[in-house]
Amino acid sequence: MSPAFSIHLDLLRLAAALLVFVHHASYARFHGRWLQGLAGYGHEAVVVFFVLSGYVIAYNHEHKDLDWRRYAVQRLSRLWSVALPAIALTLLLDAWGRPLQPTLHDTQPGGWGRVLASVLFVNEFWIEGWAAGSNIPLWSLSYEAGYYLLFGVLSFSPARWRWPLTLACALLIGPRLLLLLPAWWLGVWVHRSRRVQAMGASEGALLAAIGLAWALALAVGKVGNRFITWRLMDLLSQPLSQLIGNSDAFISDNLIALGVAAHVAGMSAWLRGRQAPAALARWAARLSRATFPIYLFHYPLLQFFAALTTVWPLLAWGGVAVLSLILSAAFTGPCEQLRQVLRRWLSRRLQTAGRPWP
Repeated sequence: MSPAFSIHLDLLRLAAALLVFVHHASYARFHGRWLQGLAGYGHEAVVVFFVLSGYVIAYNHEHKDLDWRRYAVQRLSRLWSVALPAIALTLLLDAWGRPLQPTLHDTQPGGWGRVLASVLFVNEFWIEGWAAGSNIPLWSLSYEAGYYLLFGVLSFSPARWRWPLTLACALLIGPRLLLLLPAWWLGVWVHRSRRVQAMGASEGALLAAIGLAWALALAVGKVGNRFITWRLMDLLSQPLSQLIGNSDAFISDNLIALGVAAHVAGMSAWLRGRQAPAALARWAARLSRATFPIYLFHYPLLQFFAALTTVWPLLAWGGVAVLSLILSAAFTGPCEQLRQVLRRWLSRRLQTAGRPWP
């Protein structure tokens, strides 16, 4: 992966995280009407995350995660290093904020079942919206964990057990996750495609432009919602609609993912072998590391600061969004430190599973 292409992926990831943040911060209950001109694309931004995740996981599997132990350590430490403190903060802020403004906290209180489901990332496996407390973005972590599991089984299982175990995993994670699996797997395909690897720079630039235009046209025009999703939901029964959950726009989501994947494929060809200033690479990587904390901490912070406006009304003048964004990003350093701790702990635990840790 060239330095220039790595920077591009970092900036794409950051842009997606900010789109999710703006989408939520623009809600009237969070006093964010001033952001509504940029809102409305949070779900589509998660689709971008899925494509990028598939690409990066396939890249790491080829270059770093060469056995199942290392793969498990990297994936679990990545998820838990942000999810565990985010869940704890959510429960704490919900407890503080609910007495200040009970009507704002319209989600069910986070019982231990929901907390455990969120910690284990099964909160979207066959069940809808079983995340801890008010932290709605936890839904996509369950999707990511399910895709990590499927990829790991396909990549590291013995040949004779590969497909039976894959089928068992597919049954475990349920139909909701499987409906958006094509979006995630498109990223894997882009990295592995020999056609993409052989693509020239000019062809790549054209494909990147076409893919971006395709994805933007579908996302901005809400074409899928208007002509596919809403009509499909009208045809489905209520239980089936609930079973689909956050994947209700799976047709348009996968079409958007196709454009994102084409853009990533084209940019990988166009930027192949290109260098970039070291300072720019460092800043892009630093900003990119904040995307996961921004994504997972912002919603409970928005909820809490919106509740706090009953005590400090001045927060309603932009303070809710600004403070939530700043504090979300501020968790980056502690989460990175926790990730190192989790890596060491998981490595020691897995040393007893077969041959020693390399």
